[in-house]
Amino acid sequence: MIPLSYSLDHVGFLTRSVQDAQILLDALLDTEGAALRLFPPDRRYTPGVEGCTLGVLEDYVEASDSHVRRAFERAVEALRASGATVRGGVRLPHVDTQGLYGRIRGAEAAHFHSRYRDRSGMYSGEILAKLAPGMEERATEYVGGAQMERIVLARQVDRLMDGIDAFISPTVPVEAPPRIGEAGMEVHSRLNAFTHIFNLTGQPALSIPIGNGGGLPVGLQVAGRRGAVTYPSSPWASPWRVR
Repeated sequence: MIPLSYSLDHVGFLTRSVQDAQILLDALLDTEGAALRLFPPDRRYTPGVEGCTLGVLEDYVEASDSHVRRAFERAVEALRASGATVRGGVRLPHVDTQGLYGRIRGAEAAHFHSRYRDRSGMYSGEILAKLAPGMEERATEYVGGAQMERIVLARQVDRLMDGIDAFISPTVPVEAPPRIGEAGMEVHSRLNAFTHIFNLTGQPALSIPIGNGGGLPVGLQVAGRRGAVTYPSSPWASPWRVR
């Protein structure tokens, strides 16, 4: 794999259903007890949401388009009906997560691609322009600035999870554009607005389709504690039916 950002990249699954993703997770976690040990046994997942306490990230809900909010509200009711306790009013720290993500990603991408400076003709002008700011990032700004801000943010979010098993929010505040290449910069900037923070904190996150907004699917984001596996396999083991 060619990394974009050493410390932010995560390998994940894109599957037809939560049940299929669970099969892949079982293989990674090696539940039969053989060689691979990513997490201690007491941190393995427990299927279902009954008895779980879920915290609603209010800022993300409020920043979403109306049809996304409606789909999210229907999902919250389904979670309550399945036995989850849903707690509102959770507010994440007011940090420019997109800016922080961009600084770390830019420096790390520039470091990786610096080995190919003698082949710059192979890169498009657009890519070179994106790599240029990272080339100028000083080590003190990267380590003492961006990475320290990331550590502080992760600790703040850890404290917010006291008494909460997972955060929930819309995955994306807008309906997905039919063709990503034709979307404007404003839409592009919003597509990752709710997911950057969990790349920064290192929390496991899952996106589940919860119905349609204005025609294309809307996702529910579930984010658990660092070092844990968040895997609410019910009521999503079958494809979601809400429309």
